[in-house]
Amino acid sequence: AFIPVVASSLVKELDPVPVGVAAIMKKRELVTIGATWFNLGGLIGTLLTVPIANALGRRPMYLAYYLASACAILVTFVPSWDPMTRLALLFTVGVTVFGVFGSFTFYLPELFPARLRGTGSGFTYNVTDLQQHDGADIAKALYIGDPKDLAVIAANLERMFGEALYVTYSVPGRLVHTCLHVTE
Repeated sequence: AFIPVVASSLVKELDPVPVGVAAIMKKRELVTIGATWFNLGGLIGTLLTVPIANALGRRPMYLAYYLASACAILVTFVPSWDPMTRLALLFTVGVTVFGVFGSFTFYLPELFPARLRGTGSGFTYNVTDLQQHDGADIAKALYIGDPKDLAVIAANLERMFGEALYVTYSVPGRLVHTCLHVTE
């Protein structure tokens, strides 16, 4: 959600500064460019997590990613860059900040007992599946910022998480109760 904010501020730094419809179109263009660089970097960073973890070990990999993330953020946002350079530097932010999330799929499950892994995965996938239905409306309302839509957003989020909890814990209820050793 930070890329639209960055792109909005970069439109004001262009010379000449676009106005009206041209400003809106330029903002959309810069959002697309920034998101493309960030996501491409994130893809590469995610794909690099396993080779880096195998080569360095997990803890050194996390240290390397977090140090590189700090450097990438500082290099991208502290100096005064022209707008297109700053957007291209979002690639480095994507590689480091977004890339480290690639390790969570192979590292985090080991931290939890096997009986909780399925429940956590089920809840996560159910939430994301339900979010697909309402996500566009929620994102639109958040980006546009219409205060009237906050009640609708809250209702959608409440319903979405309620449905995810229901699907996770009620539909396969016997299985979940057995895995979690819940007694009634």
